[in-house]
Amino acid sequence: MASIKPFIIQGVQLFRYGNYEKAHEQFRNATAFFQQSDEANSPEGVYVYIDAMRWQGVTEIKLGRYDEAIRTLKHVIENTNEKPPEVVYYLSLARYYYSFFLDYKTPTLMEALEGLKNIRPITDMEKVTALRALMLTELWELDEAKRLVKTIRPTNPLLHLVWAHIFRFENMFKQALTEIDSLIQAEPYNVDALVEKGLILKGMGLYGDALLTLESTVKVDRYNTLAMLFIAEVLELLGRRKDAIIVYTVIDKEVYSPLVKTKLSGLIPQANLQSQYGQSPRQQVQK
Repeated sequence: MASIKPFIIQGVQLFRYGNYEKAHEQFRNATAFFQQSDEANSPEGVYVYIDAMRWQGVTEIKLGRYDEAIRTLKHVIENTNEKPPEVVYYLSLARYYYSFFLDYKTPTLMEALEGLKNIRPITDMEKVTALRALMLTELWELDEAKRLVKTIRPTNPLLHLVWAHIFRFENMFKQALTEIDSLIQAEPYNVDALVEKGLILKGMGLYGDALLTLESTVKVDRYNTLAMLFIAEVLELLGRRKDAIIVYTVIDKEVYSPLVKTKLSGLIPQANLQSQYGQSPRQQVQK
């Protein structure tokens, strides 16, 4: 027999280099091989297995496969007596991202909030607070979201993201842009900030600018299916149905989405699939 630790070590290295597909393969190898490994009958075995599953779930978030990440991270929670706080956080994060792909997001957001409700303190509790505020905003619990955001240190960049999100929901688009531009100036490759800016511009009716911003997000993070979803929605608003179909089709191959399936069923009869994006998947969308 042999250890699964080399799979995990190599996976982590690949993850840190941004090679998420190869990293995911290594973590899956680790979990698949566990029963035949040295760790299977050792006292530390369950912790090594949980570590591999945790990394697998986090990598699935990075790959934009939020439904897979939810299944993986739930498996970790259900198979340990403890509830590792980082796993609880990432499970709620996956649910938050996945809620945008659903026709009705409230139950998924409520589940995510419930998970964070009793989370044990972790090193960076402010990221937990920020995530809770973002989800409360999506549920239109704006007063509670504002109460939470006021507990985040003024020097924390997440503060700009959450305030921008709240201001967008209040149709205070100029204030939202000011907040998000402050964050992007400090962190030009912050994909959450770029997505938020794209949605602010979309809310202002500046669809061309929104599209450019969201496309720049995909250039930074080519696996970001959430940015792709909003790209497709903006393409629809611009009347570019053929291009929207191509993007929705790419998303449909990566994540199970009732919303995307509904969109495709409504769009496909009205257009053929020839467009400037071509017939290929993700790489062509990035153009």
